Amino acid sequence: MLSHMATLIGGRRARLASAGAVCVAVVAGVGLLLRGVTPPADAWVLDHWYAAPGTAAARVATVVSGAGTLLLLGLLVAGAVGVWRRHRAEAPALVARTLLLLLLCGSVLALQGVVGRAGPPRQPEAGTYPSGHATVVTAALLAAAVLYARLGRAWLRAAATAGGTVLLLVCLSRVVLAEHWLLDVAAALIATTGVAALAAALLRLGPATAPS
Repeated sequence: MLSHMATLIGGRRARLASAGAVCVAVVAGVGLLLRGVTPPADAWVLDHWYAAPGTAAARVATVVSGAGTLLLLGLLVAGAVGVWRRHRAEAPALVARTLLLLLLCGSVLALQGVVGRAGPPRQPEAGTYPSGHATVVTAALLAAAVLYARLGRAWLRAAATAGGTVLLLVCLSRVVLAEHWLLDVAAALIATTGVAALAAALLRLGPATAPS
């Protein structure tokens, strides 16, 4: 019975790792294929969503971009504090593995140098694929989810709802400010989630949730 359960768990980890690897490979491949191409969707978004500097929309997007990133990092810190206070015995190991997960997710930023895809015309930097802001906030939310899962389902739902909303707003703000193409943001979400899946399988960060 125990050996059968171990086999099932091992199989889930293998599937999780495979799915994560596919996500990263697809993002890298798309970036290389579209290095000098502007997809119609990206061009349409730039024409219709861009907020010129000095406009009210641009000012709001700038605040959302910065404050939203800080809020998600704060959500992660609050989750670590909560786990440390309620589960002192296991907290050091769980927090350490979660921080490692966060750092591994940050490795997605290495694709910027590998792909070297140019950003929107109003963005002077060449390597904007995938989006750095989107990578950071996605990594923070995924790492926070690991911690809040240990605090209970209610905490996890609240963190996922609030954090997910902030994540989408931050990603939207990067496009509105023409700091990134829509494809840059989508690539960051997919690749970071893929690396998180690989890391979760490697670090044995399972989906088990503490009771509410």
